[in-house]
Amino acid sequence: MKILIVDDSAFSRKSLINQIPEDVLNGAQIIQGTDGQQGVDLYRENQPDVVFLDLTMPRKSGYDALLEIIAMDRNAYVVVVTADVQRQAQEKVKRLGAMSLENKPLDSERLAAIFHHVAYRNAKKTTDSKSEFLSAELIDALGELINISFGSATAMIADLFDSFATLKVPDIRVIPVPEIESVIFDTHASLDLYVTTQQFRGNFSGEVVFIIDRESAQNVHRVVYEAHDETAQSGEADYVSAQDILEISNILGSSCISKFVSLLKESVMFSPPNIEPLNQLLVGLKNSKFSKVIVIGTILEFKDISVYGKVFIMFSDEMFSSIEKALKTFLKEL
Repeated sequence: MKILIVDDSAFSRKSLINQIPEDVLNGAQIIQGTDGQQGVDLYRENQPDVVFLDLTMPRKSGYDALLEIIAMDRNAYVVVVTADVQRQAQEKVKRLGAMSLENKPLDSERLAAIFHHVAYRNAKKTTDSKSEFLSAELIDALGELINISFGSATAMIADLFDSFATLKVPDIRVIPVPEIESVIFDTHASLDLYVTTQQFRGNFSGEVVFIIDRESAQNVHRVVYEAHDETAQSGEADYVSAQDILEISNILGSSCISKFVSLLKESVMFSPPNIEPLNQLLVGLKNSKFSKVIVIGTILEFKDISVYGKVFIMFSDEMFSSIEKALKTFLKEL
């Protein structure tokens, strides 16, 4: 494994290396850069598996280096390690494409979790499941339908929170159910996640799962706080509202799926969404009839506040075959 560490402090670089788990360190190639420009150059030359990047450095800041690295390789695994953990810094590095922002010093337990994610991503490079169940043409059709569906959901969310919203869908793929746990932890560095589930039934039946981390859950509340309660204490902006999470989940789930299946000339009915412990969800999936999952990465933007989440739409083999047939019919009728 190639590990690139970019920090102008020799002490910080050495401290991070000392915390790398022994099983990872053995056989790893450690590459070190002392400023942002060198970090960009070293990434181009070495194509490392993971980058640990400081923010405040000479010649080129970590922000600028991150921007250039992601422009060079949108799949780059960049972990920002900094003493600046302000919310604005967290928001900015996520918008620029960092996998996560970590506080200095980064401990061995956190590093072990990061390297677990890196190993999983590397294993997937040769077994990309994006087209395992659907052809590239059908994946494109599915993406277009979901983008249209999320367009209607965006308007409902903006009305609900009385704030202009933009909903982006940066990633859509299809995976088998056993991979769902790895996908969740591959993109969510924190275990402090909020999970909602909602069942739907009809000619298409399945379950929608919406997952966001604590920071995004707090951002949902901040939108409501700023729009409706400007006199409240600023500390309340860190509050997490279960009702707000359920509302946004219900819209993304029921509105999106309803629009999606209507475009395929079908209809469904929904149960109310519920908040469920992640462990309970994962255990339940092992014993469920579901076999395939449509994974939708989402970014919901309100002014300077962003909500990052994933929507998992789960189907049985029979239902997924129906979706494939419906997508083929949809393409023929275009």
